[in-house]
Amino acid sequence: MQAGVAGIAQSIKGNNLPGSADKSYGLSLTQDMVSSNGVTSARLSYRYTGAADLSIFNMERLKIDERVSMDLLVRYTPNSDDWYAGLYVKNLRNKQDINSLRESSNVGGGALLGSFTDPRTYGVEFGAKF
Repeated sequence: MQAGVAGIAQSIKGNNLPGSADKSYGLSLTQDMVSSNGVTSARLSYRYTGAADLSIFNMERLKIDERVSMDLLVRYTPNSDDWYAGLYVKNLRNKQDINSLRESSNVGGGALLGSFTDPRTYGVEFGAKF
């Protein structure tokens, strides 16, 4: 027989699945502009992720709000289709949201540790087929 501290039973029946948003969807719109040399495509993407519980016990302090993100990609592909180049902007709205939360151990005081979504990010992309 092992000695220790007895736990307290707690039912999680009916609780939300940790990390699962109540609603989540995305929408993208693409416009292709055809020229005699190739195709320039512009794509605007919208992503909605609803509020979520991050604890199996659905504790109020471990809930995150809904998040919305928008991205833009403009890409040129020549008629030869052997390469492409593009410019992108991620998080057009430049809104940083809490992406994850967790509690540290009781030894650490039970502090919340979290991460945020990335700020607006710009970039260039290039690809080739060979």
